[in-house]
Amino acid sequence: MVCLDAFTNKARPVNPLIPMTEDEKKLYAMGEALKTRRQLRGKQSLNQAPPSSEEATSLHNLYLKYGDGTRCSDGIEPVPIGETLLENTMQMYPQQRNIQSKVFGGYLMRLAYELGYSNASIFTRVPLRFLSLDEITFKHPVPIGSVLRLKSRIGHTIPTGTSSVHVAVEASVIDQETGEERVTNDFRFTWGTPEHKFGRIVVPKTYEGENSTN
Repeated sequence: MVCLDAFTNKARPVNPLIPMTEDEKKLYAMGEALKTRRQLRGKQSLNQAPPSSEEATSLHNLYLKYGDGTRCSDGIEPVPIGETLLENTMQMYPQQRNIQSKVFGGYLMRLAYELGYSNASIFTRVPLRFLSLDEITFKHPVPIGSVLRLKSRIGHTIPTGTSSVHVAVEASVIDQETGEERVTNDFRFTWGTPEHKFGRIVVPKTYEGENSTN
């Protein structure tokens, strides 16, 4: 939870929650566990730590099976993650501002969802059903009047059985004077198609690609 001072627009301390009942204590413990898991995942980022043995093994197995880019005997078509890029760039207008005169987070979620779904549909070529939204990262606010760029990539696929596709959407603000971009949000969506098999799998060309949606 974040609190901003109405006059200085800077962070202010938030009153702590004090669980009283057993149900409240369980919910509070659940929140603390999620916070700890989020911090741990941050420490395991590619920018913070070397690959684990499990990650190295997973990458090596993918390379052995799909590294040459040809369709395998199981009929699965490998597609490089870089070729699944789909993006959208737009201006942010006052109609979507919140009480801090920044772009409302729910509006950004909708834009990310629509782009992610479009990418998943293009990749799988079958009807999809929404399954889950992973943790959302809000790194910086999006100012009114800024140029927002959304980039989506297919990060992981299960093309057979209970088929599913995992999509990462990154939002960034472009500085109109320098052209520099600053990442503001990360969204992770999963869609599934239990009634259909789509016969395509994404394959990383670099270790960074392998970890783009870990």
